[in-house]
Amino acid sequence: MRPAWWQHYLTLKHHWSVAIYRNAAANIEGYLIYERQATNFAIQEWVTSTPTAFERLANFITKHGTTFETFSYDSPSATNGLDLLADPYRLKVTVQPYMMARIVDLYDFIKRYPFLTDIQPIRLAVSDATLPANQGIWSLTRHNGQVTLNRVSDQLTGPADIQLTIQQLTTACFGTQSLARAYQHGLITGDVNAINRLDTSLVKERPALIDYF
Repeated sequence: MRPAWWQHYLTLKHHWSVAIYRNAAANIEGYLIYERQATNFAIQEWVTSTPTAFERLANFITKHGTTFETFSYDSPSATNGLDLLADPYRLKVTVQPYMMARIVDLYDFIKRYPFLTDIQPIRLAVSDATLPANQGIWSLTRHNGQVTLNRVSDQLTGPADIQLTIQQLTTACFGTQSLARAYQHGLITGDVNAINRLDTSLVKERPALIDYF
């Protein structure tokens, strides 16, 4: 979605190389963006759509073992496939916060959200100390793929099925932590059946926030 000039900017700013794997039909099944540093082979992106592409690009990387002292890979996802390598025990893996997601416009976000199932009416008491437009009791319904969201009150004192903060709703919608687990640890309150119903409709796959500044 970047404009054309941004693609040229990236190539001018970074000294990156690209390795591409094509199958027998010459279709691309994977690519590797990397940088040759003084003593380190720095992998920026490693994306594959087939096991064969992963293995071939892994072999491409290991062939540089006599040229570089270390190899690094900053992956946006914990499910990066590094456990599939022949000797994963030699890897040193650390988790480091990089980007943070936050629902800014609750109404617009929920209307666009790709719910997995229809939802019988649920009332959410959402607290947001930063953006008053998000705070209040919201009635959420999804019927035949059509999402309806109405704020029935800008207060939090009325009847609601689930009480949670905008941060807890964000982590649930982005697959970081389920509503059921948040309830078990006392992070949210409400009716267990309503929590489970909403939980079932949420996407469980975590998104990857990838961008270059």
